[in-house]
Amino acid sequence: MKPTLLFTAFAVVFCLPVAAQQYFYPDPSFSTDGYVIPSYPGNDRGNDLVLQPDGKILTAGIGSTGGIVSRFLANGSPDVSFGNGGLVSFQFGTGTNTLNAIALQADGKIVVAGGFSTKIGVARLLPNGALDPTFGTAGKAVANIDNNSAATAVVIDANGKIIVTSQSKVSGSTDTRTAVFRFLPNGVLDPSFSNDGIAVVNILPDTTFYLETANALLIDHTTGRIIVGGWAYDTTNIGFALYRLLDNGDLDPAFGNGGIVRSFGNEIFDLVQQPDGKIIAAGYTGDNLLENDIVLTRYLPNGELDTSFGAGGVVITDFGYVEANGVALQPDGKIVIAGFYYQCTLIFFCDYNFIIGRYNPDGSVDTTFRASGFFTASIGEDEELHKVLVQPNGDILAVGYYDNSLDEDDMVLIRLTDSLPPTANLYANFANGCWPLIVHFDNLSTGNPTSWLWSFPGGTPSTSTERNPTVVYNQPGIYAVTLTVSNSLGSDSHTITDIVTVNTAPTADFTYTANGNEVAFMNTTSGVTTASWNFGDGTTSTLNSPSHTYASTGTYAVTLTATNACGSHSVTNSVTVSGSTVTGIRYVNHAATGANNGSSWANAYNHLQDAVDAAPPGFQIWVARGVYKPTQHFTGDTSDRYKTFYISKNIAIYGGFAGMETMLSQRNFQNNPTVLSGDLENNDLDPEGNGITEQTNQIKGSNSYHVLWIENVDHTMRLDGFTITAGRADGNVFDESRNGGGFI
Repeated sequence: MKPTLLFTAFAVVFCLPVAAQQYFYPDPSFSTDGYVIPSYPGNDRGNDLVLQPDGKILTAGIGSTGGIVSRFLANGSPDVSFGNGGLVSFQFGTGTNTLNAIALQADGKIVVAGGFSTKIGVARLLPNGALDPTFGTAGKAVANIDNNSAATAVVIDANGKIIVTSQSKVSGSTDTRTAVFRFLPNGVLDPSFSNDGIAVVNILPDTTFYLETANALLIDHTTGRIIVGGWAYDTTNIGFALYRLLDNGDLDPAFGNGGIVRSFGNEIFDLVQQPDGKIIAAGYTGDNLLENDIVLTRYLPNGELDTSFGAGGVVITDFGYVEANGVALQPDGKIVIAGFYYQCTLIFFCDYNFIIGRYNPDGSVDTTFRASGFFTASIGEDEELHKVLVQPNGDILAVGYYDNSLDEDDMVLIRLTDSLPPTANLYANFANGCWPLIVHFDNLSTGNPTSWLWSFPGGTPSTSTERNPTVVYNQPGIYAVTLTVSNSLGSDSHTITDIVTVNTAPTADFTYTANGNEVAFMNTTSGVTTASWNFGDGTTSTLNSPSHTYASTGTYAVTLTATNACGSHSVTNSVTVSGSTVTGIRYVNHAATGANNGSSWANAYNHLQDAVDAAPPGFQIWVARGVYKPTQHFTGDTSDRYKTFYISKNIAIYGGFAGMETMLSQRNFQNNPTVLSGDLENNDLDPEGNGITEQTNQIKGSNSYHVLWIENVDHTMRLDGFTITAGRADGNVFDESRNGGGFI
């Protein structure tokens, strides 16, 4: 399932392209799209994960039949050598069973913690997923004090002892406190730990009402002592709660205030320790329903706030309603969090979305991870990530769940990576201008390419291996550019056609049609910006294609000067005005509904060929805007592909009319495109909806071999104001294999 990527709460506007930045994206080598969603029946969630030394991924969570442990290969596929097709499910006892935490022993055995009813549960699995018979009772151990919630975290100390933590409800009260359990490697509670294997931490012993809980554990690698993180709340105060226990279960007086640290925030959900012994706590704070914020706090090894981190040791990230459930540390000291983000439309109408973010060691948001510092995604209605880890290669792996279309929870694993095959992309600066044109190309490729190969047809140089080359174009034309980028993971090419346009000064040219003393001039110059006419009788015009009435007959030297940004050019032609008028006019309009005899616009022919066949030599044919297709079989062959517009007499055919004009000079072929098309089957691609097939690969059907066939005519025959398109001369004999536009 492809996610919908959300980039909310942050906006960056660029006016010009910038150098490509390699951000983290869902890893396409991880179940094809970066998301692993196991097909387990009913509801299931992933609550914790751990990475084996061989790269396999273990998760613990809750399923429809109890606690579940899953193992996946490095590519995200189930490890069928583990349990039943990659899944182990079991129960500690009757009622709802869950697994919230997982840890890996040095011998490859797997420890999971959770619980059922009012007891905590710990189980140990062999590497193949079977319950370990040497642990507890048939691989499981349960314990409680008063009424416990399920275990929330598990760690294994240097002696192989197993520590879990839980919330315990005080008997006969609504108050709660933190309980820490330590088991010997055989699954028996450790009597050397607080006498009975259970240490109860009461942060607020003197208040009339208090709530305490613990969500996170770690073994302090500088002292070997147990650090617990959670929250403490009384009627006046709520905040992060952190405490350290001695090996015997007592609070450590060398840490904080008698072993206890309380600081800003609402609740700690996860802990991680830096190599220098500093402790990072991740959770949230909030003062109203829709304004929870991420909180990261860093403590010195003695429990004091580390004032070099954020503001006085605390970093608050305002991202709407957001919480950090998991935290992990990269070798370079950067901090990765995972959790959820509320996307709200109206109050109480909110969906969770996945969120993964990264911070620099000083607590600032890391914009090299993503432009905003955060990756968010949605694949269902509600999504939440619970725990996160950083793989040895730097990829980021997180586990959680989402609400699918059946209104069931499904476990999700997400892996983000910046180790991707490159994706080629480029930008050309100032790529439209006069020759010689100098163009600077920018490489905008992603995926950390290590080599670049550019191809510049028509340019100097024609190829380059520079990252951002500069090219000179010395000839007018329209040119394509190709960039191929490579790294150790693959290569990619990107071609942009028509990216470079090299212009030149225009070459002026024109045609004309005389009717009596009135002459209609047609500017046939390409690339012209302005036109200046001198009609040879002392009058001028700046219209593009003007009409002019001469006072007397004669031959006039008419000059057209065409100008564009690259220069000017003039041409002078002799124009003869004889005073004779056109013999007659026939009209064509594919939309006309009259007598279809060509006598007027109202009675215009619907088909051009009918007018051509009917018009005597010397006549004009005026054609209204639209698309016209051939109907004449000029060779006697009845195959549709031999249909063409066949012209064999000296007539003048003009396109570009709207269908109401009374003078030739009134037509405008630019506003009234008139198209002669060989698309007989009406299935060619027409990107602009104007009936013009612009590229050969847009021809899809069996089109006319030749749109036009003109023969037996002289210089008085004219075809003016038309676009000819979609001929397909792809036959095997001479007259079928060339000149798709037409034979003349």
